Amino acid sequence: MGEEFMKNNLAKKISSPALLVHALDDSVVYPESSEYLYNNISSKDKQLLMLDKGDHAFIINEYRYEPFEKTLEFFNRL
Repeated sequence: MGEEFMKNNLAKKISSPALLVHALDDSVVYPESSEYLYNNISSKDKQLLMLDKGDHAFIINEYRYEPFEKTLEFFNRL
């Protein structure tokens, strides 16, 4: 996560509903980045979905259906 972002605790400024989706075997961005955001944003309505498989580009492989369904559920309840 960006040093300035963390140093200035900018995550706390996020207060809108948030759905964070991250693959545990992401080779580009550490899953801990999503965990940090989830734990530090001010949003009362937040959800963290950690995918067992899929890597960074999970939306273009066979693992995309679960996050698509969870995203639709999230938006439908807003």
